Amino acid sequence: MVSAKPISDYNVLILKSVDAWNSPAVENMLTDMGVPYDVMTSGELKNKTAQELIETYDMIIIVSDQPQIFYDYLGTQMDKLEEYVRAGRTLEIHAANWGWHGGVWTTPYPEERR
Repeated sequence: MVSAKPISDYNVLILKSVDAWNSPAVENMLTDMGVPYDVMTSGELKNKTAQELIETYDMIIIVSDQPQIFYDYLGTQMDKLEEYVRAGRTLEIHAANWGWHGGVWTTPYPEERR
């Protein structure tokens, strides 16, 4: 038998530079659910290794509607995010190009390779 741990025991990393559509909706939802989270920019993500992400976070959420510089920095780190996914962790991408903050995601999404 497998049991899930309590939702309050999950750790989530939110990746964003600004609030998507000028709303902290992701943080509000996680707070309402009692899920602990950290917020980091794609520039700050450069300081973390894939192993640190794997050991610390059950899920990473990439928030939509970001400025171009966010996507540019994130694009250089796809290998790290692919390793995170290959380790069985969850990566949730809220994709939206040409939003209020003008960014366009041009890098291929990370994929799980078996």
